[in-house]
Amino acid sequence: PLVLYWQATEPVTEDLSVFIHLVGEEGQPLAQGDGPPLSGDYPTDLWAAGEVIADERAVPLPADLPPGRYTLLVGLYNLQTGERLPAFDEHGARLPADAVPLGIVEVQR
Repeated sequence: PLVLYWQATEPVTEDLSVFIHLVGEEGQPLAQGDGPPLSGDYPTDLWAAGEVIADERAVPLPADLPPGRYTLLVGLYNLQTGERLPAFDEHGARLPADAVPLGIVEVQR
């Protein structure tokens, strides 16, 4: 389980969904926790500029996931088109696949 904090810098006009992917060294998704923020209880097109949203999420891990280090990626996409919102690093460079790396997850058995 984890909590994502979202802040709209301007009014959101689209119905967006969240993707959270646990990926291996080669970028292949091994687990994911996609879905609307707040389980759909507060759609993004209702968010006000400046509002901060705490979004509790879970990423179920497969029982056969081998021990190792994995990267957790997150982002938003348009629910109707599947197009991801652009994502940038702290220097303004666009991130690969418009996915923000949250950190490393270490799986142990």
